[in-house]
Order: sequence, then C-alpha cells, then structure tokens
Amino acid sequence: MEFRRCSSDRLAAPAAGGAVPAVVQRAQDIGTHVMLTAQVAGHTLKARLRTETAAPAPGTTVWLQVLGDKTCFYGPNEELVA
Repeated sequence: MEFRRCSSDRLAAPAAGGAVPAVVQRAQDIGTHVMLTAQVAGHTLKARLRTETAAPAPGTTVWLQVLGDKTCFYGPNEELVA
C-alpha cells in the first residue's frame, strides 16, 4: 500500500512522536507548497510542505509527521483507504 500525507506541514524533529525517518527522492517547489516524495520502509510517501520549508536534497533523510488529523492513506490505484 502506498501512503501519502495530505496536509501542509513542516518537517518534524528527529524521533518526534508520530514521525518517521524518510529518504528524500524528490522535492518540488510548486509555488503554493513544496511536494516531497520520499521512501519509508519501502513505501512511497508524499508530503505537502509549507512554502517556507527549505526543500531537502534527494538522498537526505528527514523526519516526517505521518500521523495526524489530516493524514490520508491511499491504495495502489490512488483510492482513498483511510
């Protein structure tokens, strides 16, 4: 299952509660937000970050807050699971 975070947030502090380490694959400045694509335990995670967040370089490990009231989980066909 692929999962994707759907809210605008900042990167989390290392080892913060509800956060996971993720290896950045790509960070795109979209103008209204930064779209981050990363790998977490073999799964793709996409995070929509606030524009004031500096886009991390590919290969960098960052911590992402993945559990929260605006978290969305998607199946392999982009259908909303939870």
